[in-house]
Amino acid sequence: MRKSHSTTATLIVVVLLLVINVVAFNWTSKFFRSRYAVGLLQYGHSMPSLEGSGYSGEQSVSISASKPTLVIYLTPNGLKGQTIALLKFCETLRQQDPSLFQATFITAGRLPELQQLQQDKLVTSPIINDSDGLLAKRLGLEPEESGAFFFDKSGICRFATHQQPNSNDLRQLLTTFGVARQPADQFPDRSLLSKGKPLPTLNLLNARSLGGVSIVELSSTQDQVWIFFLADCFACGAPSPIHYLEQFRQWRQAAENTVTDPIIVFDSAFLRNDVTAELERFAINSPVYISNEDLSALSHFLVTKGRRTDQPLIVRTDRSRAVTSISVIGPPSVSSSRKPDEATAYQQDANFTYTRIFQDLGLDVYDVASHNGLYYISDRTRNSIVVVNEHFVIQREIGGIGSGPGRLFRPGYIDVSRDGLIYVQDGGNERIQCFALDGSYQGGFPAKGYMGMAAGLNGEIYLGQPENEALVSVYSRDGKHLRSFGKLKTYSELMGQELKNLGEQYSRAANRVRFSVDREGNTFVSFMLTPLLQKYSPDGKLVFESKLEGTEIDGLRKTSGLLTMSMDGVAETILALEAIVLPSGEINVVLTDGSIYVADQNGRRQRVVRPQGGNTFTPEMTGITPAGALLIIGLNPRNCYSVSAS
Repeated sequence: MRKSHSTTATLIVVVLLLVINVVAFNWTSKFFRSRYAVGLLQYGHSMPSLEGSGYSGEQSVSISASKPTLVIYLTPNGLKGQTIALLKFCETLRQQDPSLFQATFITAGRLPELQQLQQDKLVTSPIINDSDGLLAKRLGLEPEESGAFFFDKSGICRFATHQQPNSNDLRQLLTTFGVARQPADQFPDRSLLSKGKPLPTLNLLNARSLGGVSIVELSSTQDQVWIFFLADCFACGAPSPIHYLEQFRQWRQAAENTVTDPIIVFDSAFLRNDVTAELERFAINSPVYISNEDLSALSHFLVTKGRRTDQPLIVRTDRSRAVTSISVIGPPSVSSSRKPDEATAYQQDANFTYTRIFQDLGLDVYDVASHNGLYYISDRTRNSIVVVNEHFVIQREIGGIGSGPGRLFRPGYIDVSRDGLIYVQDGGNERIQCFALDGSYQGGFPAKGYMGMAAGLNGEIYLGQPENEALVSVYSRDGKHLRSFGKLKTYSELMGQELKNLGEQYSRAANRVRFSVDREGNTFVSFMLTPLLQKYSPDGKLVFESKLEGTEIDGLRKTSGLLTMSMDGVAETILALEAIVLPSGEINVVLTDGSIYVADQNGRRQRVVRPQGGNTFTPEMTGITPAGALLIIGLNPRNCYSVSAS
């Protein structure tokens, strides 16, 4: 009997211990999940403890929120030319008034590029080496993931993103939070680099001596010839000076009317040691400087003129800094450097013309929607929705940089529903936000991992998410999943049975689609990797499926490299953008070679047209103008065009 009681008591103790362990496990896991956030640190969260080994031999570097704090977390994969420019510009702003804010850089191990900036004293802010990844966890970052955060003086997070801001973003951000002054010309017409106007004021660093000087000082005594080397890929690592200096040397040997020695100015994305090493190798003795901030105004000038940004820009000025001439070194245009493929070369249609729009507004357009006579533009320079009337006059802006409700960072897709709700992909904050036409905030929800977005009826939002086992998923305005439709295709079904072995690798890529929703709620789906068009009824039933056919389509499928993406971890060559239904009922599918596939209301081919004036850009986004014409946003250069009929 005693043995039985003892056994029972033992069982009770064991059960109690198990319960206590389960409770303790849950409690500790919740503790660590809250301390080391599962997701990215969010707006309104408290600044975590930031302490670790220093770069300069310090045993420990500790950062507290004694004043507004900018934290930038860097990894080898995330260190881009844009990041190098950002670090330099951040240092410049901070040194103007160190009492306004502090900057802290955290790296996943030692980064040679950052060590070089530190040795050159171009970065003097504290740097923490987070080689064990503990600080990344506290900030909610995954391995190999970069991030940027801003905390106010009380240590509350006011901005958090996985995407790296640029110099312009940083100035906007710090101005928004009152720790930097707003320039009077923050959004000038960036294309107004022209004869008779002054060259933009820039602070420069002598590449050889590290001495600081301004363009104003260098222009004060005589006429000057400036050679600007603009970073051709801010999304890549630090650019190499070799390509630029080779072009400069060839130009210098043939240059005429150059009385003074040209002054070379490198964009801020270049590293000084790379520049000086190549100057010595090329035996170039001209004065050479590196800008303290990115030369986006000059890059924009080249882009608006249809030029490549890796073409050195030659600007001549008089002693008052007024521009007397502008030219470039290298090929005359984007199109001239690309030989047309015989399979895709065909006559332009004289009945249709690409007409550039928005060129005088200084916009960095990602996407455009139209509603009641107005354009709604997602602008990545302003981090805003810009509303423009049919006379191309800016009416108002919605948003502005930030992570709080109603604020935007790197806005992408945009659409306006029939009942007047603006939906925008807030890419840098990984969410979708909704606004009324007057700009008032109407809510939003987290969303990432999709391609294609459209506003449907009744306040619904459509996203392309094959991860949900269907082509299109439908959400309410507050993010509730309502339904999904569209049967997924296999890669071999789209591309041929001989590629069956690639089915698993391309399972998601094969089902990436772009789409639009018409006024009746029908959805027109265009597959991006293969010429296939579908129409779905408002309740998600397939109405028709039609292949895009013709010799033009066959030729395009043999042409690689026009537009690619790697959203699914594989290089995906894009053939077609979303299908747009015009007021006439015709369906227009924009192809990535600049031609337009025209189908009737049942998806049957009518013709393929190639409007005049469209040989200098690659289409990336499409839309419709307030007047009902097709609208296309080009990539490299990123300009907007409407398609008009003669």
